[in-house]
Amino acid sequence: MKCPNCKQQLVSQKDFCINCGQELKTNFKGISIKWVIAIMVFLVLVGVIVVLAIMYYGTDRELDRYLNDEPENKEPKGD
Repeated sequence: MKCPNCKQQLVSQKDFCINCGQELKTNFKGISIKWVIAIMVFLVLVGVIVVLAIMYYGTDRELDRYLNDEPENKEPKGD
C-alpha cells in the first residue's frame, strides 16, 4: 500500500503514514470508506427500485396466484 499524500511505500498497514504522518483512512483490507459507503448506497437504491417495480407494475397480482395457491385454470361455478 502507498500513502496517498507522499506516495511512500508502506510495509505494513498502519493508521498513519510513518513518513509524513498522514492519516490512512482504509477499512476492509484496503477498500476505502468512501467506496464502502458508495456500495451500500447503491444496494439500498437497487432495493428501493425493485420494491417500486413490484408495487407499480402489477407484479404482485401476477404472483398472487402462486402465493395464494390458486389453481391456474380456475373453472367458474355452475348455476
